[in-house]
Amino acid sequence: MEIMALMGFGSRWCKWIHACLSSASISILINGSPTKEFSLQKGVRQGDPLSPYLFIMVAEGLNHLTKTVAASNRFDGIRIGRGGTRVTHLQYADDTLFFDDWNRRNGETDSMAGWLGCMAGTLPINYLGLHIGSSMKQSKA
Repeated sequence: MEIMALMGFGSRWCKWIHACLSSASISILINGSPTKEFSLQKGVRQGDPLSPYLFIMVAEGLNHLTKTVAASNRFDGIRIGRGGTRVTHLQYADDTLFFDDWNRRNGETDSMAGWLGCMAGTLPINYLGLHIGSSMKQSKA
């Protein structure tokens, strides 16, 4: 809940969210009869109306963390176009793409990907039906 406090949520709100996540319990119907209630290990159940809001908060926390690391020059991103607009990451639905010149990081790519629980790849790629990372004139449809 520290991250929520860093994002500006009040202590009362953080306590409410923590209580929702830590106090959940369920029982299972076996032949139409409920079992004894037991506590959940993960906190949020599938279909829980709180899930989308928690997801947005986590995604926004990751967004803020990435911007903070980029601002400290520990993560550069890539430059787009002649004006040099810097792009460090893109988020869409439940996907996040990080961009950087990973070759100069001396093998940090795999350890960073492992830490984040994701996979590392290289450009060009097809993402949501779009060809990313090569000239449109060179790409094959």
